[in-house]
Amino acid sequence: MKVVMAAHGTRGDVEPCATVGLELLRRGHEVRMSVPPDLVGFVESAGLAAVSYGPNSQEQVNAVADFVHHAFRLQNPINLVRAGRELFVEGWAQMSRTLTSLADGADLLVTGQTYHGVVANVAEYYDIPLAGLHHMPICVNGQLALPSMPSPTPLVRSTLRAAWWLYWRITKDVDDAQRRELGLPRAGAPAAKRMAERGSIEIQAYDECHTVIPVRHIIRRITGADGGIVCLVGVQSNQFPRAMDLAARFRAAGIQVAVGGFHVSGCLAMLPELPPDLEAARRLGVSLFAARYRAALW
Repeated sequence: MKVVMAAHGTRGDVEPCATVGLELLRRGHEVRMSVPPDLVGFVESAGLAAVSYGPNSQEQVNAVADFVHHAFRLQNPINLVRAGRELFVEGWAQMSRTLTSLADGADLLVTGQTYHGVVANVAEYYDIPLAGLHHMPICVNGQLALPSMPSPTPLVRSTLRAAWWLYWRITKDVDDAQRRELGLPRAGAPAAKRMAERGSIEIQAYDECHTVIPVRHIIRRITGADGGIVCLVGVQSNQFPRAMDLAARFRAAGIQVAVGGFHVSGCLAMLPELPPDLEAARRLGVSLFAARYRAALW
């Protein structure tokens, strides 16, 4: 299978996609990445083929810093809006042409969190599957992991919803231009909604160190879609009870759950039989996976 991954942003945006790309490569798939020009060397050093895609990420970071620095100075508000818009649309056309060429003949497109509209349009143009890899769940999380800051869930969700709507309006002109160039009809909804309507795969990564896990919301999203699975990864022995607390809530809703990590791997590798906690997980219907262990226990 030929997989093309489009990831723009800083190293924190690119590295999660590169990690997935390396695993796909290890499994025998052909993987190519499109990343900012200043991160091509980083991706290639990891063993993946990469092409330059969009503006230099460090220059963008500097541009954002300059924008914030000057935003509170007295100035023409129209100039301020134009400068802010440019931060979101810079390089859109060039990225479209690069990705259109790279994705020719691909079986799957994968997009990171930024510039997902560019990738969604190219996937629609070739009529190939699209997956979104969200290394942080900003699109759906309704709580902030800041105990000292009041963050009512409805307010947080409404704010994020409004922010994404504003992003769509800011990028609509360049999005329309890209679609015209590709011969696609004008879009009447944001890229994220169009991706959902096409049945795109969505991978949401949550880290309980800094994000409150919105269990009920995740359940609603999965049960409202065609299907889904919750994977609890990297679970250590001291974290296993908490993982099973989460697993029990998802299993009660009829959602598939898989768990892996040091505890599962160690127990399966060193113990002659399943310990009570893994046996209980299996009775709950949780799939157990171990690194470099060929079989899964259902």
